[in-house]
Amino acid sequence: MSDNTIWIVDIMAQHDRTVLGFDSDLYFNDEDKALDAMRRNKRGEPLAEHFFPKEMYSKRAGEYKNGLPSFFLANSFWTISKNLSDAIVPFNLGKTSVYDVKLLDADRKTPLPGEHKCLNLCEFKETFVSGGSPKVRRVQPNIDAWDIPNEMQDDLIAVQPDSRIGVDLWRDKSLMHSLFMTDGLAESIRNAGLAKELGLYRCKNISIH
Repeated sequence: MSDNTIWIVDIMAQHDRTVLGFDSDLYFNDEDKALDAMRRNKRGEPLAEHFFPKEMYSKRAGEYKNGLPSFFLANSFWTISKNLSDAIVPFNLGKTSVYDVKLLDADRKTPLPGEHKCLNLCEFKETFVSGGSPKVRRVQPNIDAWDIPNEMQDDLIAVQPDSRIGVDLWRDKSLMHSLFMTDGLAESIRNAGLAKELGLYRCKNISIH
């Protein structure tokens, strides 16, 4: 695969798979601080570790005793497995950070399987080319905001190839639920055995210059 290739994962759009029921110590200790951190994290602001929970607790006892996905939303914080963290951390993440978090069952004592990190996604680029993506629909008419199609495939999302320059993992504010990556990071995702779970698809390069 060419080093010029840009990839996208659609995991952030799979709400039925990724939104899990958790509470957090941050919310229990200071609700206002927690809500502020959630809003700022959602906007993509770079945040220090103290803005993120140290522990999160399943809302339903035993629901996740057999394991958790590699990428999910817990108490409004994107959370990833150690396997995924190990795959992305060696790359240029720019202002994006990962922070340790313990996931516990509803009793707030029993550890859930695996090690996990909170993911503070902070990097954005102008990557998406709507004119070359005929199957991608606007969120609302006359608004420059688009959403990932329900049925993804390779070459469905058109991108500016020069946007691969710089950080290796980023979002585009014009394409909701998007998470783009360079070819090298995509290869690391594949080597970690996570391509299918994350929904990894090749983008189509289109120059608009």
